[in-house]
Amino acid sequence: MIVPATVGGLFFTGLGIDRLREATTADAAGWPHDEGLDVLAMTVSVPMNSWGPLLLLLTYARYRHRRT
Repeated sequence: MIVPATVGGLFFTGLGIDRLREATTADAAGWPHDEGLDVLAMTVSVPMNSWGPLLLLLTYARYRHRRT
């Protein structure tokens, strides 16, 4: 149970890092919306970008709990 969750967490973390890198280095092509919608797009993408690190955190907490 720990290994699949870790792999999934690393996968989603990698996706989030790649998307943020692409959005910050691609100028206007990274966020192809109007200026007002850029803020909305960034706000909505925060939960998706934090999914991987949160999954890794919960996986580690579960591992520590089961180990003791």
